[in-house]
Amino acid sequence: MCVAVAANEFSPTRLEKHLNSLLGAEFKEATGVWRSYCEGASKPFKKRAVRPKAVWAEEVERLYPATSRWFYSPVWFLMEETEFYPSEIYECAKQLPHDGLAEHLLSGDELDESAALMLSELTMQVPLLLAVNPSPAALGAMACAMRRAELAGQVSIFRRAGIGMLWLLDRLILKESLPVRECLRELRKIVKEKFDKQVYPVGGLIRSPPKRRDLEEFSKRVKLLKAAEIAFDKCDWEKGESLIDQAFSIK
Repeated sequence: MCVAVAANEFSPTRLEKHLNSLLGAEFKEATGVWRSYCEGASKPFKKRAVRPKAVWAEEVERLYPATSRWFYSPVWFLMEETEFYPSEIYECAKQLPHDGLAEHLLSGDELDESAALMLSELTMQVPLLLAVNPSPAALGAMACAMRRAELAGQVSIFRRAGIGMLWLLDRLILKESLPVRECLRELRKIVKEKFDKQVYPVGGLIRSPPKRRDLEEFSKRVKLLKAAEIAFDKCDWEKGESLIDQAFSIK
């Protein structure tokens, strides 16, 4: 959908023809491959991977920069209903920008160690920090935090990361163009359904679906962290530290 928006062409057949002409490929008749991708009937890659090899996505990125920002987000890989190895979560985290996202999830420089040891131990603050600047990368980072917490058995952090995903999607849906919004709304339904049905082993087996008040509390905390970031940019260290304290302690 990002490609269709960038090219301003929403017919899969005409879009395929348009891309072929730009890429210099001789176009005879539409193969229907792009329609198949758009309808979800097939995938533009052969092998499942954290960052799959997808020729179409790479070629189109050259024509329309940033159109692959959603395609390569690790959120799609991490939302699959399967158990994840530490190495897979680690590889997802490594794909993230090293500007305040990956650093919250990785323990430091890459060493010749097991992937499990290279993943940071999470705290309840990490999902909040990942949400300060909503973006496709931030959503991918939140999904990494969710799976990392699941792997470590950190129930409260796992649930907060799920709330963080819903909160980020609410904001990203408003920022994207209409066709992309529809895809993100479907993703939000999947995330919500997952956490509505999630069973937690806390004094027995319980469910604790995210409520509106959970999203409101998460929002209050993130807004305080954003205000702290602005205060630090203005070199108002005292105010910034006070806001961070409030973000991490507000009820």
